[in-house]
Amino acid sequence: MTLLSGAAATALSLHDHSEVSVTPTALDSTLTLSGTEEGGFLARRSRSGKTYDITATGILTPIGSTSASGNLHVVSGISSGPPNGTLNLITGKGTLTLQIPESVDIPSGLPTATSTNEIVDTYVITKGTGAYQGDTGSGVVEFTFKGVNSAGARSQVGRIDITFTTLLASPPTT
Repeated sequence: MTLLSGAAATALSLHDHSEVSVTPTALDSTLTLSGTEEGGFLARRSRSGKTYDITATGILTPIGSTSASGNLHVVSGISSGPPNGTLNLITGKGTLTLQIPESVDIPSGLPTATSTNEIVDTYVITKGTGAYQGDTGSGVVEFTFKGVNSAGARSQVGRIDITFTTLLASPPTT
């Protein structure tokens, strides 16, 4: 968790990915995503918990228009955890793969969910393609589930907002 709690402080260098004539190692940068995507989900219940298949679109700083797809698995209920999953953010310049790592330790500075229809956790950029090859970063991702309807005894459908923010550093203790 040291990586996650210290990532916000080191994630200050954003890079303009429009340069194509630079060597790949010069393109490596640390990204801090911010913004909201909106879309839908299908949740399937199993013995091990619930898996949400997610699709959404939006505009995220600094990468622009995105289309997200992925999944989120929770042990039970929407706000139970610890969640884990993968999101792929697709843009016209490449793709970023984000992992929502399964962890029982809550990083310092992680906001708490404000309702039972939210999951708040951290993400880590684990892979980039195209203009994002070699990019890294981490932050906070909040999933807000809305309009949940039963699609059957073992599944649900609804709308989702996915909001990306920076992991806030906790205030120094005196």
